[in-house]
Amino acid sequence: MIDDAGVPLPDKFLPTPFRIEVARDGDGEVRVAPSGELDMSTVPELDSSLTEVCESGRRLIVDLRGLEFMDSTGLSLLTRWSVAANRDGFSLALVAGNERIQRLFEITHLVTHFDFVAG
Repeated sequence: MIDDAGVPLPDKFLPTPFRIEVARDGDGEVRVAPSGELDMSTVPELDSSLTEVCESGRRLIVDLRGLEFMDSTGLSLLTRWSVAANRDGFSLALVAGNERIQRLFEITHLVTHFDFVAG
């Protein structure tokens, strides 16, 4: 990959393609695991996936461990889903991401708003 100045970027700077893995258990729990970068370009994809699986599960778990980056649009999406869970009677929990991801929840004081569970 080449930056705007025409300089090749090292592989470590190449973003991991965004993916979402979904796993369902027999008890109504659905685990959604996004990986890569959750930002304004990928939030609609995660929102769509959560909408799809919400109909098949009573408990949603979003596993953030595969994220390399998350911006405010990702945080807003998760907050909207948390509010919807409280309003609509389903459960939403998060598996904490890496230190950089978790720091977003801490500096916005949303860490106490979410139910974090073990992976």
